[in-house]
Amino acid sequence: MRLVGMDALSPKERLLLETAKSIREDFLFQNAFDTVDAYTSLKKQYWMLKCILTMYYAGLDVVEKEDFDFNALKELPVIKKVVKVKDIEDGKWEDFEALEKEIKKEIASLK
Repeated sequence: MRLVGMDALSPKERLLLETAKSIREDFLFQNAFDTVDAYTSLKKQYWMLKCILTMYYAGLDVVEKEDFDFNALKELPVIKKVVKVKDIEDGKWEDFEALEKEIKKEIASLK
């Protein structure tokens, strides 16, 4: 991918790479000096990962479309919310559920 560039990849491959990047940067990265981020409960970890994977699986449904514009997917406002998923407070499960529904709705709008 580094040789040919991101644009040479299929939309499905780009989606996979973006998901892996989100898992690495938004889920696995943890700031020990941030009081919210220093400790994350197992349930919050579950919801964070679920939202990231919801983005991936919802994206699979739309990237197969002919002439799909991957940049339109990356620019959705809900994708920016997924990047900040760790900022949702522990115990606010309804916020995670709402985000999951919003992910599905916004990505489905690209069909």
